Parts: sequence; structure tokens; C-alpha cells
Amino acid sequence: DYLAEGAVSQLIDAYVDQLRKVGIEALRRRPRGKAVVRGEGPRFKTVDSAELEKLEAKLRRDREIVARRVFDGATLDEVSLATGVTKERIRQIGRQATRLLTEIAAEAPRFTPMAEDARRAMPPARPRRGGAAKVPLLPDPGALHNRLAHVEAIEAERTAYVTPALPVARLVLH
Repeated sequence: DYLAEGAVSQLIDAYVDQLRKVGIEALRRRPRGKAVVRGEGPRFKTVDSAELEKLEAKLRRDREIVARRVFDGATLDEVSLATGVTKERIRQIGRQATRLLTEIAAEAPRFTPMAEDARRAMPPARPRRGGAAKVPLLPDPGALHNRLAHVEAIEAERTAYVTPALPVARLVLH
């Protein structure tokens, strides 16, 4: 249990580091007036410390949501009450985190056993609504189970069990 908790903690740390890297890059690309500083090296935009603090607060919140929702199995209501985030946003964060955590676990060799266990435990992917093959309403007449028997002829026969006026169908099996 101790080793598993450590691995989960390192995986969440790697997830938060990835989010931090993407967030800081987005802050640097955001247009600002006169934010370009010239130094000896190439030009770069500075990031405001207030924006960095907002990003870190968001990362702490996301870390708590991922830890509680993905790894502890808390319900949307429990996490929503604890963090003050809507259930829909928690669901979105959990879905994004699951995808990114799977990628991180697959790429980093230290998480290889976790990735293999996740692949074995994952259910097969459901087809998307628009991408699924369309199923016809009527059965395929050329399918093997539909070609086993067919009506060859309908003729009136007289037998002891059938009244003379009723036609009897003769089936031919292939």
C-alpha cells in the first residue's frame, strides 16, 4: 500500500507538472502591453506574479480533484462540496486527467506496471455516435443463417393431415 500510494503521488505530481508547464506557456503567449524585456539572450515575455499565483491555486485545486475523484473514488457531489467547483467541471477535469495520466504512465518507464494494469482493466472503447457503423433494420438475406432454408414451391397436396383446399409449402434445406 505504501509503494502504491507513493506511485500514485508521483503520477499526480507528474500530471500537475505537465499542467504547470502548459499553463506557464499559455501565460507567456498571452498578449500584454510593454511586457517584453530585453536581455542578453532572446526576447521573452515576463509573467505577472499574480497570474502565477492564480495558476498555482488552480493547480492545487485540480490536484485535489484528481486525487479524490480519480484515485479515491469520491462522488461528484462530495468533490463539489469540498472544492466549490461545479459537478460538470469536476467531470471534465477527471476525464482530461484520466487521459493525460494514462499518457504519462505509458511514456514514463517508472509507471510501466501501472500502465499495463490500466490497459488490462480498461473496458473496450465504445464507438462514437457519428462514427458507428449503421445497422440495417432488416436482416441480411445473404447471411449464412438466412440461406439455410428457402421456399422452393407452393403446391396443393392432399395428405391425411391437411385439408384438400390448403396449399402446402415444400422447404428445401441446403
